[in-house]
Amino acid sequence: SAGLPAIQLITGSMLTGSHRNERVGACTDCRRYWGKFRAGEIDEIEKDEVNDQLVASVGTCSVMGTASTMACIAEALGMTVPGGATPPAVTADRIRVAEETGTCAVKMAKEGLTIDKILTADAFENAMRVLLAIGGSTNGIV
Repeated sequence: SAGLPAIQLITGSMLTGSHRNERVGACTDCRRYWGKFRAGEIDEIEKDEVNDQLVASVGTCSVMGTASTMACIAEALGMTVPGGATPPAVTADRIRVAEETGTCAVKMAKEGLTIDKILTADAFENAMRVLLAIGGSTNGIV
């Protein structure tokens, strides 16, 4: 709205952890194990063990929740570099995306490529198609 060049750099999702040879991650597994604990199916020690694995690194939740959905929508809108939505936070791919984003930001500033030239009606239609295809969070509609 300020008529300035803009591009997003997504944080990226956290890595998943491991509990008793099962891959676990924040959100879905958190709810599942909390339910098991409340039902008396696991004890406090196991609850604490799995909790230590649910957030295995920095980043957003590792499921297709709001953060991952909005990252995909931002990319579909053209507000990130291609491929910028999906690399996990702590990977070399995320660093490469960050470097490419910086290069792109400078280029956009030099060329005067502003957000109103990117966020077109076609871009929003594309983003809606992506949202439906990925089965993303209902917050994507909001």
